[in-house]
Amino acid sequence: MSAVCPYCRGRFEGDYGIKICQGCATPHHEDCLTENGGCSVFGCVNAPGDESKVIIRLEDLGNDFPSRGDQNAATLGEISPAPAWQFRIPGQRAYPAPPRLPWGYLVLFLIMTGGLSQVVWDLVLAIWVRKVQPQSRAIYYYSMVVVLHLAAFANLIGTRSNDSEVSSTTTLFGIGIIVLRLMGRFSMRKSLEDHFDEAGPMGLSLSEVMTFFFGSIYFQYHLNRIMRQKEQRHAIA
Repeated sequence: MSAVCPYCRGRFEGDYGIKICQGCATPHHEDCLTENGGCSVFGCVNAPGDESKVIIRLEDLGNDFPSRGDQNAATLGEISPAPAWQFRIPGQRAYPAPPRLPWGYLVLFLIMTGGLSQVVWDLVLAIWVRKVQPQSRAIYYYSMVVVLHLAAFANLIGTRSNDSEVSSTTTLFGIGIIVLRLMGRFSMRKSLEDHFDEAGPMGLSLSEVMTFFFGSIYFQYHLNRIMRQKEQRHAIA
């Protein structure tokens, strides 16, 4: 059994006040389950549906605002629940949805561009990961990969050295790009697992071997899968 309640993140004390969700078998504090209106696990069939809009009127605010005659009954605004495509963590802000692109297209673009498209998509995913996991360092590694690619290209265009020196410099740039790209991939892998564990917990587990060889293509496959599952469950609810 999980050591903490996924709603309040507080530890369980004995068996008193613990209730097991009938949909996913995740334990909650009984009060937390009631307060949330259902299971707080991402994608669970017993998770609460979207909340109805809350309309705020002047008379609901008491005497904090000056009287406006008949305008007191006018609606000031509406507070709507977060869009269905956003990730929501109980008690925390909603997170932006990940970039959507079929992973097959990424493979096609990779072949057509000789690998340059993956450099771009690495950076796109790193920017999104940085938004949902501010401590992620993947964006720094991938930014350096872009810098090294530009430096290598400039070296090939502008150098007047002999072929052996050009080859040696290009090799050094290539090694640096490979090392930084791998560091970026594994940094992003950890950030993705941490994010979806907090957001569900979904228990997202990414293969080290697949991360090593396929990077952002592999990550995009799982992001697309998660979003499809979320949309299907939202439609059923």
